[in-house]
Amino acid sequence: MDSRKLLPELCDRLRPVMGMERKFAASPASEELQYFASHRHRVGGLLHTVSVSDASMAENTLPIQFSKAYLRRKAALQRLSELFQQAGIRYIILKGDPLAEQLYAYPEARSSKDIDILIRPEDIADALQLLSSSGYVSRKPRLGFLQRAHVKVTKDIAFIDPGTGQQLELHERLLLAEPDYFTDDLISSVGDEARPATDNLHYQLYLVMHGASANWPRLKWIVDICLLLRKLDDRQAASLFKLAEKYGCRSAVAASLQFAESLFPGALAATWQKEASMQGDPAKTFRLLNGFLDMLHRHQPDARRTGFPFAEYYIFDHGINLMRYSWQRLLRPFVTRL
Repeated sequence: MDSRKLLPELCDRLRPVMGMERKFAASPASEELQYFASHRHRVGGLLHTVSVSDASMAENTLPIQFSKAYLRRKAALQRLSELFQQAGIRYIILKGDPLAEQLYAYPEARSSKDIDILIRPEDIADALQLLSSSGYVSRKPRLGFLQRAHVKVTKDIAFIDPGTGQQLELHERLLLAEPDYFTDDLISSVGDEARPATDNLHYQLYLVMHGASANWPRLKWIVDICLLLRKLDDRQAASLFKLAEKYGCRSAVAASLQFAESLFPGALAATWQKEASMQGDPAKTFRLLNGFLDMLHRHQPDARRTGFPFAEYYIFDHGINLMRYSWQRLLRPFVTRL
């Protein structure tokens, strides 16, 4: 597949998802483009919603695999929520269906591979033990003390729900490398809510930095960000960058917003575009933009081969404990093989 040929067309076809008109004439999507959308960028469901009429969507014409996957995730999340609530374990659902339900007209059309759950640090050991004793199967490792080591080094661990086969990821922190209090501050800002609101600045910053730390490998996440920013008040632009300055990531946020606007012109309001152009280090922003574009055009995203070295560290201008990050990078290949 020729990404440089297919990507511009796919971006144009997805503009109506964000309430924007297409720039080019409408025509049926080729099988190649549909495959590219579904398998490379995981936006096949979104592409379908803009390819049929509103009346057809009202009659639930979404391909059955998307509806089935959505219901499977809902069932798995319901069971997990009940387990945690009964055990008194507090949790936060990151991204996924709760975010889709806040942003999309047809949330079931947004694909999700797994369910991401952030567990408060004091509850992580109990959460791991609870899942293991409740029939959930850890992808690896299986032993409890190794699971805790795995989470400490890699930030998360995957389990399979025994009833649905749905994959879950339990997170101890938000990013592999992050400044002190980045996760703690988000937890405090959310309070006792399991589903963060889109007007939560800490959650907004996490969503942007989550994509930047992976070099924005798929359009799905970029569409999320565009829809999120279009939903926010223009006055929040300065507030988001002020928070980014606190954690040393203005360049990454500026590059991410500029990247989104370059793919979907007009998606960001003028205020957001202006803030993004004024913030961060220009040289670093330029390098980040090149790294993001390189990753987006790759045949398959590869977290081990980023557009620039040590991406998780580089996206922060300052604030990362270099010694701790170095140990995490050194230990990661070993713990992921346990």
